[in-house]
Amino acid sequence: MYRKSSQKLFSASQETDYLAGHIQRIKLNCVDTARIDLNYVSVVSQHQIEHDLLMPLINDAFEFGIPDVEKPIIIFDLQLEDNRLTVCVHYKRNMAVFDERTQATFLRLRRKLEALYPNDYLLYRDYYLDNYLVFAQINLT
Repeated sequence: MYRKSSQKLFSASQETDYLAGHIQRIKLNCVDTARIDLNYVSVVSQHQIEHDLLMPLINDAFEFGIPDVEKPIIIFDLQLEDNRLTVCVHYKRNMAVFDERTQATFLRLRRKLEALYPNDYLLYRDYYLDNYLVFAQINLT
């Protein structure tokens, strides 16, 4: 999938580039099986962020948004502007294998964000029929 780095902190710019690159690599492997859109905006930022903090949201989208899903579509919105990093993931989901594992991912991320960015983040998720939306925004100070 992806290679772990021994480095714990990346600049926010490096991390968003890394996440976008990861999405693009997997997108190339899924060209014939899924529609994957990436909206990506990034500015140069020296704010630091824990490496791979948001990667589980991306991996869940590929793991639960493609196999056994009719006409799979995954939309990623990744933005780094000034001191704010936003990741939004929206996809159709496989109802049979979905809920418990994505809930665990969501709760682990919430705990990490609360520890690293208390009162400086938004984390939201919503289910609608067979669609799943996760929105994470971190104020990097």
